Amino acid sequence: MLVARALIGTSLLVPVVGGLLFRTPLRASISPAVAVATGLMLLCPSGPLMLRQAKKLGGEHHLAALLQVGASLAALVTIPIFTIVWPQLLGIELLGHSVGVDAQSMDLSLMRHIGRVLVLPLIFGVALRCWMPRFADRIQKSIDRLSSGLLVLLMGFVGLEAGPFLFSFISNNAHGLLFMALSVLISLAIGEAASVMQSRSHAVTISMVTAMRNPGLALLLATQFLDPIRGLRLAILLYVVLAVLVSGFLVKIKGLMMS
Repeated sequence: MLVARALIGTSLLVPVVGGLLFRTPLRASISPAVAVATGLMLLCPSGPLMLRQAKKLGGEHHLAALLQVGASLAALVTIPIFTIVWPQLLGIELLGHSVGVDAQSMDLSLMRHIGRVLVLPLIFGVALRCWMPRFADRIQKSIDRLSSGLLVLLMGFVGLEAGPFLFSFISNNAHGLLFMALSVLISLAIGEAASVMQSRSHAVTISMVTAMRNPGLALLLATQFLDPIRGLRLAILLYVVLAVLVSGFLVKIKGLMMS
């Protein structure tokens, strides 16, 4: 039941409730890059930093891994659905892109990209765990470090590319950063609601599952399906930074209050 609540939270409620931010007056004051980046991040669950963040903050690693598997599989269905449903239900239109993917090019192409980024690594990991469990145990920490390192490297390249643009982007997008922070807070709140009456380790894990989205998939969708938007990749990077900082700060504060 806990796993089902967490998967519903990260795959369905985060895009739905987070998407309601686009109906608030704050939407009118944010840049297209921030709007599209936030929409993409809300759509993309199963962030690779989630396992590391959950472990660092006292979460349950095995539960986090199980939820990452479930969210990756669910994304094959939920992301294509939301790219169609969001404009009709929430009236979200970002530069005519409806927060993501052109309907005519979506379908199988979108599912293929999601499968390549999320599902294929998952199948490889499960197969390795089943057929070579001892070897999988030995290399697990190294694989975790490698995946985190590759993500950091990707984010570093984006940051270097956008370096000269960084300070002006931040100074011109104060409302946009607030918009992103609010979406992170909503995601955390959904995780808290899904883990009510659970142990602290389970509550931390589920909050990280809902809050830590997938920047690699968001960047891929932006590259493959959207026209170039100035500052979009930088906005995705800033969303990741805000998610790590906000979630880490609030979980630590909650831990201090409960101790």
